[in-house]
Amino acid sequence: MQIRKVLVHLDPEDISDSFTAKLLLLASAGVEIALFACCYSRPLRNSYLLDKDAEQAAIASYMKKRENDLAKFAKQLGETGASVSYDLCWDSELADRVVKQAEHHAADLILAPKSNHYLGEYLLNQGDWRLISNTSVPLMLVGAESWSAHPRVAAAVEPFLECNSPAQLDHLILGAAKSMVDLLIGELHVIHSFNAIPQSAIFDEHLTTDYDGLRLKVREQHTEALQQLVDEERVNSAVIHLEEGDVHTKLPEVVANEHIDVVVMGAVDHDFFDRLLTGSSIERVIDQITADLLIVPESQPQESDN
Repeated sequence: MQIRKVLVHLDPEDISDSFTAKLLLLASAGVEIALFACCYSRPLRNSYLLDKDAEQAAIASYMKKRENDLAKFAKQLGETGASVSYDLCWDSELADRVVKQAEHHAADLILAPKSNHYLGEYLLNQGDWRLISNTSVPLMLVGAESWSAHPRVAAAVEPFLECNSPAQLDHLILGAAKSMVDLLIGELHVIHSFNAIPQSAIFDEHLTTDYDGLRLKVREQHTEALQQLVDEERVNSAVIHLEEGDVHTKLPEVVANEHIDVVVMGAVDHDFFDRLLTGSSIERVIDQITADLLIVPESQPQESDN
């Protein structure tokens, strides 16, 4: 994964200093910034249901204000030497328009503010979840925390994940993490958590008596799989974290203890019943970690050599 152009979806009226600093750091590494605001106001629409001319005039005024704010921010970034463009639209289908805009710009990465997340949105594939599930471009959800001088980037891998191609997804995750580390002159961490078979689930008395041995065997299997992945990606200098426990417990712990700035995770397609019955690793940790979350989709477009 090469990061040459980033589509930044934002609200021009709500841009934090930390968000600006992250964009400037990316721009200083030679990344082209394409700002984009997908605007919509349901209260405004509902206020002019019986007067279409007044509605259009109100929308035009609303969009002009947003465009002025966006142009001002683009100028602020451009004055630092950054390569910046900007665009905006009026559309209620935010996720779809952001994805289309990313495809239009041939963006390598989408940046969007991290919002609050609710179970209903996840189950119904709304909010950030719709953006996560719709995009074939890696997506970074950016929080309020600032990056350190040399950001720590953690790849959360799962060699035994049940998906079409777990090995391929892990390589995509590590590839994205390495790209961020190279771009930001950061530090690479690799995190994998696993669960040994719980003793309560074992009904064979011979296995039960050797539970510690079985647990050790499971750990050895995960250690071997993780080491093979690290060797294949040639990231032996990375800081490795092999943790026994649930991902929604262990990943936030490592992120907090190691002061991780960016966590890279993979996104696997789930239908409604999968989301209802099993959830996803992202859904379990997204509101428990303060680090930015870089989500790598299972299916991605082929990279161009240009």
